[in-house]
Amino acid sequence: MTLVHDDRGKGILLTTVTPFASFDGMTRDLAEGLRDVGALADVLTLDEIEADRAGFIERMRSWRQRPPRFVMAWNAKLHIRCDGASIHDAFGVPLFAPLLDHPAYHHDHLMQTPVNSVVGMVDRRHRGYLGDGAFARLRTVFFPHGGPKPAPRPTPIRKRKTQVLLCGTLGPRPDLRLAIAALAPPRSASKINALADRLAERCMAEATDPARVARDECRDAGFDATAPALSAAFAHLVTDICTLITHDWRVRLLNAIKRADVTIRGTMDPGAAIRSGNTLAHRGVLPFRDLPAAFGDAKIVLNVTPKFLDGSHERIFYGMAAGAAVATDANAYLAEFFAPKHDILYLPGTPEAAAAFLDEVAADDALLQTLADNAAPIYARNHTWAARARILLDASPALKAPG
Repeated sequence: MTLVHDDRGKGILLTTVTPFASFDGMTRDLAEGLRDVGALADVLTLDEIEADRAGFIERMRSWRQRPPRFVMAWNAKLHIRCDGASIHDAFGVPLFAPLLDHPAYHHDHLMQTPVNSVVGMVDRRHRGYLGDGAFARLRTVFFPHGGPKPAPRPTPIRKRKTQVLLCGTLGPRPDLRLAIAALAPPRSASKINALADRLAERCMAEATDPARVARDECRDAGFDATAPALSAAFAHLVTDICTLITHDWRVRLLNAIKRADVTIRGTMDPGAAIRSGNTLAHRGVLPFRDLPAAFGDAKIVLNVTPKFLDGSHERIFYGMAAGAAVATDANAYLAEFFAPKHDILYLPGTPEAAAAFLDEVAADDALLQTLADNAAPIYARNHTWAARARILLDASPALKAPG
């Protein structure tokens, strides 16, 4: 009998095809990184699985005798079962579940994560959140975003047409009072309003995980927001804080820009209070597959993700791979590799100061070229998806080859 599939030793990477999100592109780049370090890797999309469901079930059944090295699913969203059993716990196929943002966004999926799994954190501060309560059972590893192989001949900075490129979402601004009301005992509106204001103020000003700030402020207000029965509501509050500080940072920075020409690519809520002016241009949503070309024509790739202060976002590394200078939030993890104004631009501590800083450096092509040139070899050694593939393979004994 001829075996249709023999997945022994392979990494099976599951993804969805979403043109304006990063899942598919990053999955395929990570698969290439795995192959670059000598590992076997297959990418399967949910569309392919749905088109041949019977074939996929048969393939999974073969894993009882010939299990792959691991199955990877972003954000812990896919917990696969076959013949009524978890393939991870019953078949001995480990799940690697890297998160693309704060774990609070994935509360419900993480609650169902199988025993035979490892969760990847994009920020080292997230260990505190995942080390408490129902998540204490999870095994975790720091797994920052990565990037593709560097472009072989990037366009010189002086020949690039886009001065500053910001790719990201400006969605509706959350109302923290609604999330607090779901957590708090009955209390006056004024106390909820005051707590919402304190949370927003502290999380904008402090380089602290929003979950810690929320826990401490709620405790000081007289209630335990981390009680097990409130875990989903607490996660909602944390995600709202993360969304709010990113929204406010981006809006305030963009509104304070005076001279730098900033191109914005991404979804923008009609209610976002962005001023109109000659220095700001919103060009709509950019498919992920088109990012390398856009970054390759940008002098500065601007990354504003204040919720990641001890980790990374793929924009940083896709920008470096394309030969752009990168400006990003101050970041403890990145500071271990990239020196300020030598390899990278770290934004000062307030949106207004960050805008003034960008106004100062955006037209300095010589500085930006130096930054891009200095960052390129550091990036290539430490932050490609091949480097992240090594973390994945060494993450835990659970991700070693079966048998």
